[in-house]
Amino acid sequence: MKHALCLALALPLLAAAVRAEEFALVDKQQPVSRIVISGQAGPAERHAAAELGAYLMKISASTSRMAAAGAPAEDGYNIFIGTAADAALVAASGVDAARLEGDAFAIAAKPGGLYLIGARPIGALYGAYEILKRYGGIRWLVPGAEGEYFTPRGTIAVPEQLTYHAPSYPQRTIGMNCANVNSLILDSWDWMVRNNLFIQASVGFLDKASPLSAPLRARAARSYNGGHCLDTLMTGAGVRPKEAVRSLDDLFRSNPEFFPMINGRRVPLSGHAYQPCTSNPKLLDLMAGNLALWVRDQTPDGNYLIGNMDGTGWCQCEDCRKLDPPGEREKGFVSTRYWTLVTELANRVWKTNPKARFGGWAYQNFQVAPTGLALDPRLDVYLSFNRRCYRHALTDPACAVNAVFCTYF
Repeated sequence: MKHALCLALALPLLAAAVRAEEFALVDKQQPVSRIVISGQAGPAERHAAAELGAYLMKISASTSRMAAAGAPAEDGYNIFIGTAADAALVAASGVDAARLEGDAFAIAAKPGGLYLIGARPIGALYGAYEILKRYGGIRWLVPGAEGEYFTPRGTIAVPEQLTYHAPSYPQRTIGMNCANVNSLILDSWDWMVRNNLFIQASVGFLDKASPLSAPLRARAARSYNGGHCLDTLMTGAGVRPKEAVRSLDDLFRSNPEFFPMINGRRVPLSGHAYQPCTSNPKLLDLMAGNLALWVRDQTPDGNYLIGNMDGTGWCQCEDCRKLDPPGEREKGFVSTRYWTLVTELANRVWKTNPKARFGGWAYQNFQVAPTGLALDPRLDVYLSFNRRCYRHALTDPACAVNAVFCTYF
């Protein structure tokens, strides 16, 4: 028994001998570190610094203030926040920038400082929240102050490490469909990025003239555009010089073949009721050219969603009908026709801009999967909540509505 007891006592001593060094950020409710950001830091890095400083003080129940500085402290521990674009910062941290892609970030804690480095600005923001969650013990369960949970601790320290963090999947957002899309919803936005989601906002809201721009940029919101956009892709409005933009009326007079054939005659686009003639090669050239300008000039870091005109009326010309497999035609579905359009436009733009990101809907009368058409994995597919029953669980086998909806997945 004595030998067993000695062994049991020796194990903790051995563990203590090899334990990594820890670096205090706050000690006995007082800050013992300084947050450092570059003078060229963007709004997201600055917001990360502000959030980290404020919550380190809040969790430690400190009355002190911890503001970011532009230069490191010579007599304290420094926390550096930045991105892989800062070569000097990366070199000092020892982080392998090649391992940072997309929304990934690295944490390097060593005697020379704590480095929070994102592949891009949102990664730096995620890095700050990772420190708060992992070593401060805070959780944001629901939006708003009432959703914050933590146990106050006077000392917050980070162990020596070089760790890399990357999301398991790229799409991690909540679409505020039909709700608050143009409102200042800081609690919801904060909750999203604190939980490693990202915010998507229309490119117009990210414009510096918009009152939503500054708070969205601070939270590294990414742009998207498109939606019910086929008419815009026809006219070039928003991306062509004014004199080059052609109205739908002008286009209908000069090129009626671009417009849908309904009951034997070409008709103009009436509100959102109809779609253009998506089998017309010249129209596809026109739309692809305008789409290329959109993703180059308006949404270079975001996603363009190629959606229909929010109506179920599709062209009835012979060439368009050929795009519908018999099984879809019998049911009035146009899934293959819709995704043929999305694929064709995306492929044309990818020839000159392979990094462009596109998405499409599973929506209305094209909610089922297309037939005989393998979608490019670069395309994002957004399944609409149409035909979903909310009275029952999605997986409830007794709900016939949700049983069909699950097949769409």
